[in-house]
This record gives sequence, C-alpha cells and structure tokens, in this order.
Amino acid sequence: MYVKNEFDEYASHKTKKMLRLIAYPDFILNERKLDEFYKGLELNEYDSYGEVLEKVAVWNIKAVFERLTKPLDRTDYNFNSAAVNAYYDTLNSISKPQNEQLH
Repeated sequence: MYVKNEFDEYASHKTKKMLRLIAYPDFILNERKLDEFYKGLELNEYDSYGEVLEKVAVWNIKAVFERLTKPLDRTDYNFNSAAVNAYYDTLNSISKPQNEQLH
C-alpha cells in the first residue's frame, strides 16, 4: 500500500511538470514576438531562390549556436513543422507537430 501511494505521488508530480508542445509555439500568433524570433533574417522579393536558401541556412546556424550559450528552454520546439511524428522528450514534455491530425 505504501509503495502504491508513493508511486501515485511520483506519477502525479511528473504529470504536473509535463509541457504540452502541440502544433506550433504560442509566439507564432504574436507579430512582435515573431519579428523578434526572426531578427537578423533579411529577405527581399528580389532574392533568388538560392540566395533565400543561403540566408535562411546562415540565419539558422547562427540561431542554433546562439541557443548553445543560453540556459535550456523546455518550451523550445525541437522539431520541424514539416515533420509528421510524435516525439518522446527526455525533458518530460509531449510534442506533436501541427500537420498531424489532433484527436
């Protein structure tokens, strides 16, 4: 009986600490935060496809290395929005891409 109660308390504690990362991050719906996220990425209508790919790749590499200098953010989405999968996160969160049907 004691072990069951201890497990129930542990499971309840773990459940309360879980994050729901479903579809897309909340900041996507906030234009100011979205501009802040893409700060440093300058694209214009005259860029060729190759130039756009290069600028996005350079911006992404800088963003990845910048994240290495900051504390871990559990709310950070670690998947590409084009992925169709559910992920098990070792940081105890549930992540599900947007393009997969939600039930």
